[in-house]
Amino acid sequence: FCHELYRDIDPTHAISASRPVHVYLNGSYWGIYNLRERQDKQYIETNFNYRNEIDFLERAFNYPGNRNAIEGDWIHYDAMRQFIVDNNLNDPANYDYLESQMDIKNFTDYWIFEVFAGNFDWLSNNLKFWRPRTTDGIWKWVLWDVDHGIGLPYSSYGNPEWNTLDWATGITGDRVGNGYNTIIIRGLLENTYYKTYFINRFADLLNTTFLPSHTIALMDQIKSVIDRDIDMQLTRWSRTRGDWENNLSVMRNYLLTRPDFVRQHILVKFFLAGLYNLTLDNQTPEYGSIELNTVQIDTFPWQGTYFETIPIKLTPKPNPGYVFSEWIFQTDSLDSYVLSGNSLIASPLGNFTATAKFVQDTFPRIIINEINYYPNDSFDPGDWVELYNAQIFPVALSNWEFKDNANSFTIPENTMLDPDNYMVLCQDKDDFEDIFGTTDYIIFELDFGFDRNGEMLKLLDDDGALIDSVEYSSVYPWPIEPNGAGYTLELIDPLSDNTQSQNWAASNTIGGTPGKINSAVTHLIDQPEYIPAKIQLFQNYPNPFNPETTIHYTVGTQDFVPQKVELSVYNILGQKLVTLVSENKQPGIYSIKWNAQRYTTGVYFFRLNVNGKPVDVKKGLYLR
Repeated sequence: FCHELYRDIDPTHAISASRPVHVYLNGSYWGIYNLRERQDKQYIETNFNYRNEIDFLERAFNYPGNRNAIEGDWIHYDAMRQFIVDNNLNDPANYDYLESQMDIKNFTDYWIFEVFAGNFDWLSNNLKFWRPRTTDGIWKWVLWDVDHGIGLPYSSYGNPEWNTLDWATGITGDRVGNGYNTIIIRGLLENTYYKTYFINRFADLLNTTFLPSHTIALMDQIKSVIDRDIDMQLTRWSRTRGDWENNLSVMRNYLLTRPDFVRQHILVKFFLAGLYNLTLDNQTPEYGSIELNTVQIDTFPWQGTYFETIPIKLTPKPNPGYVFSEWIFQTDSLDSYVLSGNSLIASPLGNFTATAKFVQDTFPRIIINEINYYPNDSFDPGDWVELYNAQIFPVALSNWEFKDNANSFTIPENTMLDPDNYMVLCQDKDDFEDIFGTTDYIIFELDFGFDRNGEMLKLLDDDGALIDSVEYSSVYPWPIEPNGAGYTLELIDPLSDNTQSQNWAASNTIGGTPGKINSAVTHLIDQPEYIPAKIQLFQNYPNPFNPETTIHYTVGTQDFVPQKVELSVYNILGQKLVTLVSENKQPGIYSIKWNAQRYTTGVYFFRLNVNGKPVDVKKGLYLR
């Protein structure tokens, strides 16, 4: 349970994967055990795709000083620890140096999780951390053995009211070692910026991953896996189902009450005045979402509990086709607030409500989206360029001008480009249609081609204002495959900066994709006004991938009824590894990223089910 919950915080966090199994010894039933992933050098290779030399250390009993080097040695870690002892981390230079030695955000999530879990078999035992054994390798922490957490009773420990935060940031108490085992967190908390980050990150998790509605649902899900077989375990060890249910009740009570106790511990530890209720709203959630400190909020109205005088940061995240307009907020009392760009940084002293207002983006965003500047002789439609309307409204292009370094073309009167549609300007329309046939998108003939070595292309509106421009090149760092091999130059994401070479790629197919979504696309525009015609699963991109890929899918219906969508990843053996999506979805276009870092390389399958019925399966290849 703890490892699954920790992974819910961040899928890249290191856990030990497991599954329940029945164990027999010499034919005799021995009960239900967890078959667990061993954590060693091969574990790092498998989960982090790192095969070179490493330092992999653990604090564990039965070793001198509770210190064991699974791989490498303690030299770098001890030097980092001594730096914390010798230096004040409130000095920005010292804090920046420590960031170059350890993954501070990873450490924070790890420490917060152990505190929330109330794991008392810790600090001097069951700590693991690793780094690439290189000059710039930084430390990351690995979760291991949290059996003594989530309410396991043990003398004065284990209860949900136990102040693990004070213990795990203090200098006295069992396993604290007079502060030796808490030096990193105590040093970090000397830094004013980090203290605010720590408090807000803890609050963010208490309002999301650690919510009882989430944690208890996860516990019940895991319980259901072994529920049908638990009687075999109970019979073997002379226990009753009532014993098991009582233990589950202890866990459930811990998860239900722990958040409020932890909030009180934070108030005491950091001498904070009190709590307040934060409400975030967005009357048009299809227009955008809100980033709150470290978490993304996309369901409104949303409520959470935060700490007075600790500044929170709200950042609007408009969806494609929309822009942020303004913040509207109400508060009982406000210590201070400041606008940093579109972000609102506020320090409430009482209940606080913030509403993000988004509006449609009326600036015409016509994108130079694909360029064919050097076709192959055996597949030659002539030079052409594709324009794309990335807006949610049609744009009149009458008398707009398209230019290269030496020529210009004026788009004819009464030309309207519909939203999410394409226009192609080609060198010779007959040559183009000989290759691609009759099309349903707009085509105009330029009567000129493009420089095969690269040049500046511009699109200007009827007042001469620059709408878009691209200065492409035929040499690195621009993709070189379009140089006569038949591939085109495609913009990977129509919302990215198309002046930057890294945002372009060669087409996956000879001839490119005129009038269609680019084959190199990594982003689909989610616009409820334009509903796809059918349910569809697209090929993941990139493919092959290392270690992250994006899967796009559409939910389409004429009835505008939400559909129950499940998108899951399977291995070559047909075993389900993870469910990426399992919720009702309105008709629209969606995408989700999957990071395979913790899995082995090889073939994986992405399966889309809608309303319990299989729709499609796509195959992806994870390569190092």
